[in-house]
Amino acid sequence: MGVCAGLGQFFGIDAVFVRVLWILICLFPPVSSFIAIAAYILLGYIIPEETDYIDV
Repeated sequence: MGVCAGLGQFFGIDAVFVRVLWILICLFPPVSSFIAIAAYILLGYIIPEETDYIDV
């Protein structure tokens, strides 16, 4: 879905850092994995698609 890449592009940081942070948030006890996955899916539908992206 490109959520981490989109967030990285929005904040001007590498997507790898966003992915690592997302995994750490998923593993943090107060945030369950279900909530993190649900948030990822929700963000996947909220964040607009890039219009000039060409899938090869």
